[in-house]
Amino acid sequence: MSESPHVKSDVLLRVSLSLRSTVSTDDEGDEDVEYEGEANFTAFDRLGDRIDGGSVSDSSSSASETMQDTLDEVVHHYLRAYRL
Repeated sequence: MSESPHVKSDVLLRVSLSLRSTVSTDDEGDEDVEYEGEANFTAFDRLGDRIDGGSVSDSSSSASETMQDTLDEVVHHYLRAYRL
């Protein structure tokens, strides 16, 4: 990997995404669902050597939003912060 955008590199990124839901019920019987997503990721170079890895998480009241936001956190790990 290189900080330079002009250097080509071959990287394989493996990501495992899990989603957990928690359902709670209040005294009136109304249900509230909260989703928590976790992504574990590992980057390998072209020779198969591990060069990076980590874990990120996010939560929301929507399953699809939780999964998307959790994967967005993986992307943010590799993209430089930018300013508008």
